[in-house]
Amino acid sequence: MSTYYIDEKVFSKKDKYFVYDIENKKVSQITENAFAGVFDRIFGSVFSIGHKLCINNLEGKEEFILKKRAGGVCPRYDLIVDNSIKATIKRDRKWIKPRYNVWGDYGTYLIEGDILGKKFNVKKDGIIYGRIDKKDFSLNDIYEICTYKNGRYELFISITLAIDNSIHN
Repeated sequence: MSTYYIDEKVFSKKDKYFVYDIENKKVSQITENAFAGVFDRIFGSVFSIGHKLCINNLEGKEEFILKKRAGGVCPRYDLIVDNSIKATIKRDRKWIKPRYNVWGDYGTYLIEGDILGKKFNVKKDGIIYGRIDKKDFSLNDIYEICTYKNGRYELFISITLAIDNSIHN
């Protein structure tokens, strides 16, 4: 099992934040275009201009990109590795107990949330491959990501960022 944390400052003007491992060491840095990020937080549920999050290693080299597709009521995101779309993440129309579908090179996954949209199970073929929990009682958006069965790091981080972008922003 691998555990990671994303600690995103809610009231920050900065356009970067970090992924941490279980020992609280920085693993990756997440950056976004400040204008596109603010625009997407305000209008993203109705209209998107294609918000993009870059996930870089600590030296600044790009590891992968999560790109939100423009338009649409149900957000759709592409996980891009080496300029190739490896997976697509799409939110269902279900607003209570939100669900996401993921398909692509990593297989097909179903992500099911609780009634508050804070706890999610990541399933493939009916087997739980991981979970994503948004921590309560914090001034920041803190997510705990647990992967079982050798889950793909970039896929689980991307799913978490899609959940954050479509529900908690």
